[in-house]
Amino acid sequence: MTIFNVNKKSVVLFTLIFAFMIEFSQYFKLADILGFEKGSLAYIVLGNTFSLEDILCYVIGCLMILIIERIPLNSSH
Repeated sequence: MTIFNVNKKSVVLFTLIFAFMIEFSQYFKLADILGFEKGSLAYIVLGNTFSLEDILCYVIGCLMILIIERIPLNSSH
């Protein structure tokens, strides 16, 4: 967002959707289904442990970003 002029809400939403996709790929053991070796880069990136707590943390983090982005910065001292 620093380099490109993009809608901040869109970036947060895309990030949340991406995180959900990774988390649900872990639920369905996609790394195992695709035959990635344990310890390989692809296996590590996809992960293999689904967690509802992780999803909750992603949602809370995205909400925090949206809230913080609405706080105006006071540039005068």
